[in-house]
Amino acid sequence: MSVVREGDTISLVGACGVEEAERLVSLLQDHPDAVVDLSASGQVHTALWQALLALAPAISGEPGDAFARQWLAPLLSSRRSGAAT
Repeated sequence: MSVVREGDTISLVGACGVEEAERLVSLLQDHPDAVVDLSASGQVHTALWQALLALAPAISGEPGDAFARQWLAPLLSSRRSGAAT
C-alpha cells in the first residue's frame, strides 16, 4: 500500500496509482488535521493530486518526481494558504 497513515501523518510512498485515490480521500476526510508527507513519493497518479488540491491538507516534504515538485507542489502550497490559483 502506498498511502500510509501513521499517527497524524499520511505518507505517500513510492508509486501511487489511481487505486490509492479512494484511500487517500477517506483518510483525509477521517483525519482533517493530518499532514500529508510527500518526501517518499515517486510517481503519483493525477487522481491523488486532485484529491490533495481539493481537500487542501497541510503538506510536508517535497515530491520525488521532478514535474510534481516544480508544478504541483506550489499549487498545494497556494491552496493551503488561501491564495487564488
